Order: sequence, then C-alpha cells, then structure tokens
Amino acid sequence: MTDGKTVTCEGRELDDYGPLIARCSTDDVSDIGAKLVSRGLAWAFVKYSADYIDLEMKPQRDKLGVWQSRTQPPWAGAGRRLKRSPLPKVAVRSKATSAPRARKSTTPHGRRVMPRRG
Repeated sequence: MTDGKTVTCEGRELDDYGPLIARCSTDDVSDIGAKLVSRGLAWAFVKYSADYIDLEMKPQRDKLGVWQSRTQPPWAGAGRRLKRSPLPKVAVRSKATSAPRARKSTTPHGRRVMPRRG
C-alpha cells in the first residue's frame, strides 16, 4: 500500500499527550487509515474520530484481520497495570563447584594471561 511511495500526512489536531492526529495518503490511496480499518488491519480509534466506525463493520462481521479472534485494541488496557504472575518456588540441586583459578594460562597464540589482571 505504501511500499516505495511518498506518504503525505496532514495534521488536524493534537491528542491529549501531544502527538499530532493526522490523515495520511499516497497518490493512489486517499486515506491510508480508512483503507487499513476497512481491511481489518487496524481498529477505528473512536476517542478522536468517528470517521472510521462504519468502515470497521464489514471486517468485524467477516472476521478479517484483527477481528479473526477475540482481541482487544491497545487503548482498552491502557492505564491498567499488568499483574505479575507469581514465580513458583523450585528447589534446585546442583553438584557444581567452582574450579580453582589458574595462576597463569596461555592463549592459543602464546600470550600469557594473568587472571586478576585480565
């Protein structure tokens, strides 16, 4: 839809957080947002515009794109803190021990390495 094309966006207003609310287009697509919503590739964000609500009905009815399964738009969970799942208590048994450190070692190229100096 936009690959290799020039995209032009015209802003209308700022949202509550500062970003510009805009409509974007290319030479052959007059409203990219409308096209995405009508194909089920995006949700209509009705908080800022009711323009795409009707376009959302067909993909929702036909279970296309984001409507293929039960999904939730990103803003539906905004402001809600996710609960962290509790970590199970697991007993770990190990026979691993630390090996004694060598005082000097030699690399394959013959350089000597002092462990404490790197």
